[in-house]
Amino acid sequence: MGYDFRITLRIAGREYPLTIDRREEEKYRRAAREVNELVTLYSRRYSADLENYLAMVALQMALTNIDSELKHDLSPVIGELEKFEEELRKIPGGEAPQKKERTDSPEEDAGAGGER
Repeated sequence: MGYDFRITLRIAGREYPLTIDRREEEKYRRAAREVNELVTLYSRRYSADLENYLAMVALQMALTNIDSELKHDLSPVIGELEKFEEELRKIPGGEAPQKKERTDSPEEDAGAGGER
């Protein structure tokens, strides 16, 4: 990655020169836009100084990030499924279902129950 692209972002009235990977320019600009929108929102709702607005923006963005991570964390579900599979294996004569490989082959689909 080449970090040789210079941009200047204006966040909460101050300019910040940055050197970034050119492919990430839009991401940086969008992030600055979102911060500015939230600062404006807080400044309209509350009477405080810029430092407090920025602290609230940081808190809100961190909470949003955590919520996003928790929604995409499947490890608790996978753990429960593994426990369930273990219990199935304990049943006399019982086995956990074998993982079936998915095929998108029309020949196999036609052989399974009809013509296309």
